[in-house]
Amino acid sequence: MGFLRHLSTNLAGTGLVLGLGMANQALLARGLGPEGRGQLGLIVTSVTFGALLLGEWLNRGNTFAPGRESGRARQILTNTLVYGAWIGAALMAVAAVAEWLWSPLEFGLAPNSFYVLAGIVAATVVYKAGQAIVLGEDRLHLYASLPVALIAVWLTGNWLALRVWDTGVNGVLIAWLVAAVAVLGATVIPIWRGLSRFDVALFSRTGAVGSRGAASYILVFLLFRGNVYLVGYFLGKAQLGVYMIAIVMAEMMQRLPNIAGTVLLPKVIRGGDEGHQLSLQVARKVLLFSLLAAVAAAAVARPVIELLASSEFIGAYEPFLWMLPGLVASGFGSVLNTRLAGQGYPAVTIWAPAVAVALSVGLNVLWIPTMGLKGAAMATSAGYILWTAIVTRHYRIESMVSWRDFMFARSAAKTTGDTIGARR
Repeated sequence: MGFLRHLSTNLAGTGLVLGLGMANQALLARGLGPEGRGQLGLIVTSVTFGALLLGEWLNRGNTFAPGRESGRARQILTNTLVYGAWIGAALMAVAAVAEWLWSPLEFGLAPNSFYVLAGIVAATVVYKAGQAIVLGEDRLHLYASLPVALIAVWLTGNWLALRVWDTGVNGVLIAWLVAAVAVLGATVIPIWRGLSRFDVALFSRTGAVGSRGAASYILVFLLFRGNVYLVGYFLGKAQLGVYMIAIVMAEMMQRLPNIAGTVLLPKVIRGGDEGHQLSLQVARKVLLFSLLAAVAAAAVARPVIELLASSEFIGAYEPFLWMLPGLVASGFGSVLNTRLAGQGYPAVTIWAPAVAVALSVGLNVLWIPTMGLKGAAMATSAGYILWTAIVTRHYRIESMVSWRDFMFARSAAKTTGDTIGARR
């Protein structure tokens, strides 16, 4: 199936996710208020980071494994489920110790909340690793439908938690756990081929490539979301709740580049981007779309924030505007980074975001106390622009084309052919 058809399928799925996601964010903002939304933002960031640390290496490795380990899908899924069971048991033990040392009430959470958080992390690790198998098998129709199921179940649960039972953040967390478990089932059932023995050698090979991808992705995640802790520390939970609305809107803008990269990756892994033609075309189109989307977002963001989240969150508009330059740059850079990821995550995919994170952290510490949310957004943009500049320079050198051909028209293969012809 061609790139455009897969892209259209994922665009349709993403459209549903965006629609349901906006409804979910409106529900959360209005149901929790700025301070509650800030508390949830810290929890969501921490849970997501924990799931990345424990499972992103498996997620990345499982994307590669079906293409590189043909006929081993049963063993790959078995390894995933066994690892998920280990992680689940370990996290429940950690939750028991945490409940013994600290009362969840100290953090504004209900009793046994640490077990709920442990369950969310474990379920997230496994369902994401399962979805990586789906992606590696190039089953993008199924892959596009799973995030829709997740947000639909979570939205329903949040409505019950906030509108019917009035259980606040604790109810939202339980709804998230239910959604994660439901999507775990929806992911595993279509790829179930029975269980086999745990394959240590395959697990090791998966980890070898996955660990490099995980390091790259975690650093990019910290580049965007790591400053929520600094915002909460310097400005408090209420201001963090406002900033979370800007982050959510920025994440929505990142959807298309992420979709393009998702569709591109399995094709790169399977050798479908010879001469860099496909990746360069996709990167250019994503850049153009990002520029147009940024202009449109700047025009409509303020009334959208008021409509969805209420006037309490209108302060999210200015930091969102300052994020836009970085979002436009990162859309282009993420496609090129995906192409490099398909080659096994060379060193630049790790050190480039590491340098950008270091810059962003320094600027956040300097600017948040003096400029508030605007400073946090500016630091994020600066980090993204630096990351994109490094990745773009590396990719341009690797593809062996001039800056003009790189940015505007021709593929590396065509340019190389023209050069050879001219020499003759």
